[in-house]
Amino acid sequence: MSINSVVLIGRLGRDPEVKFFDSGNAVASFTLAVDRGPDQNGEEQAPVWVPVKVWGKSATNASDLLRKGSKVAIAGKLELEEWKSRDGENRSKLLVVAYRFELCSPRPGAAAGPTPAAHEPEELPF
Repeated sequence: MSINSVVLIGRLGRDPEVKFFDSGNAVASFTLAVDRGPDQNGEEQAPVWVPVKVWGKSATNASDLLRKGSKVAIAGKLELEEWKSRDGENRSKLLVVAYRFELCSPRPGAAAGPTPAAHEPEELPF
């Protein structure tokens, strides 16, 4: 048995970047800064920067709701992207494909009130 499940809370390092495909599907990409807490000496450590992708309707929702600095909780799975660089070298990157996200802080410029509901995709692309 194996389990591939990731749950993270962090802050967006940049606004989501959305790409649309001819099929009508969309993907949003962003980085999430996840705090590591203090080290053995009590000094703050740099955050871990995690690349995240969100597919489908959740991608457009992420684009509408999330901004740089937004605190967000995500649930998803680890995925390894592999490709060849322009110079022919094999490259890879570990990232999280989120199937759910929830805004943990109010949107910048939004009136105070309840946070939007969690966003789950209607259908996963795999």
